[in-house]
Amino acid sequence: MARIRSRVLGVGLAAGASLAFGWGCLSSDSDPSGSLAPVSVEPQAIRVVGTSEAVTTIVDLMPLDDDSVWILNNADPFLVHLSSDGEVLELQDRRGEGPGELAWPSTLVRDEARERVWVLDAVYRDLRVVDGGGDPDESIALQDGSEAPVHLSSYEWLWMNNGGRVWMRAVDGDLIYARPSFGAPWLYSLWATSVVRIDPDGSTESLVSTFDTVGNPDSRFPGATRFLPFPMWAVCSDASLVLYDPNAHLLRKFTAAGDPTEVVGLPPARAVTVTTDRVFTSVYPHVLRHRQFTNRPDEDEFYRLVERDYEERADEFAEVFPEFVHIDCDGRGTVWLQRFDPEGGQMGRGSEWLRVSPEGAQGVVRFPDSFRPMQFYRDRIWGISRGDFDVDYVAWTEIPLANDS
Repeated sequence: MARIRSRVLGVGLAAGASLAFGWGCLSSDSDPSGSLAPVSVEPQAIRVVGTSEAVTTIVDLMPLDDDSVWILNNADPFLVHLSSDGEVLELQDRRGEGPGELAWPSTLVRDEARERVWVLDAVYRDLRVVDGGGDPDESIALQDGSEAPVHLSSYEWLWMNNGGRVWMRAVDGDLIYARPSFGAPWLYSLWATSVVRIDPDGSTESLVSTFDTVGNPDSRFPGATRFLPFPMWAVCSDASLVLYDPNAHLLRKFTAAGDPTEVVGLPPARAVTVTTDRVFTSVYPHVLRHRQFTNRPDEDEFYRLVERDYEERADEFAEVFPEFVHIDCDGRGTVWLQRFDPEGGQMGRGSEWLRVSPEGAQGVVRFPDSFRPMQFYRDRIWGISRGDFDVDYVAWTEIPLANDS
């Protein structure tokens, strides 16, 4: 089927009961003019830990000090504990409405101060204990009366086929997360979030208002209300905060108390327009991998669905892709920004990451296409290695050395 359409459309698509979205664009020829030489991580540098027959799709993972790993699965059993050798240590099948049971487990949170691993349930709006001993029904409720936290470090929360990880971190006993604001159309409302902290005694403190920091999205994305880029936050190991500001296309840094400290410039943004072809190419292979063989959509039919969705909602969408699809901060304070790749078929998740050191030095790191980074620590990056038959394996690699160019 020939695809030569070039009409600019917005972002988003409807495909049956599941929606899938992937945004952003920054190509490899947009490397920062400075500082760190580009690095490619070779496939042999990826250390595969293992998986379980019970795992369908890994939504989140959390390594422990002994290199064992908790996996958040997108179906029962929701929780799988692997040893450092890949042996299954424990399965927790906890779907239900009773104490300690789960409705929509969204992310794993390691709380070293309490010696706990928690799972956040987006329906019950509380944290429930996974690992750490004590009462198996132990939980921490979100006391501020808000809705469930939203994922403000990645567009991945939109990818319903992956379960949707939610953004939350624990540092020194404090729980830090993004509290959404409602009343505005969908993604537009996420510009009005606040980053809040829950102290060990349960009190809640608002740290930073996103809208007050980045301003109105109309300044760069005029008219877009339903599908548009939104600011992305990360929490570093010292509880300091980092914000990617899509209006100004730069990083903003804050203390643990929410006070601004510095602004870091980034490579020039590319205002890459959104087309039916680009969205189809980034989405369709992902949909094929996550549908049963008998339920996979026909290629031509799926393309028409994408095209029709845009025709019906074009006025609500931004006309350009954002630059990045994910942000994180490792144990050394280096910020990692994942570039969008419309050709990879991974919902826009590119293999290239822009890293920004605490001193502002910048460089590109390319990971193997089969490895998806998920958790950044001081010396390691933990993630998923996709093996034969699209099986998810827990894997890790050492953070590559950064050399001046």
